[in-house]
Amino acid sequence: MKAKALTALTKRRRQVATLVSNGLSNRQIAKKLGLAEGTVKIHLHGIYEKLNIHSRTELAQRLKGAQPSEQRSDYASSKSA
Repeated sequence: MKAKALTALTKRRRQVATLVSNGLSNRQIAKKLGLAEGTVKIHLHGIYEKLNIHSRTELAQRLKGAQPSEQRSDYASSKSA
């Protein structure tokens, strides 16, 4: 899933997506890439639309190859143990 998700994005958006999935804030991403924070937000909006997702968490899960339902079932099983 990761390769497919990334190939749908421009080089800059792949950079932003990767940094988001590594836990960086918009401000940190902007500083690292030499962009305005508003530009990072615009890139994120485009990424969300292109990948049909709605949050940073979904983006990170998509890039890490985990589906949200898999994450929930792992969490649920660890809580019941």
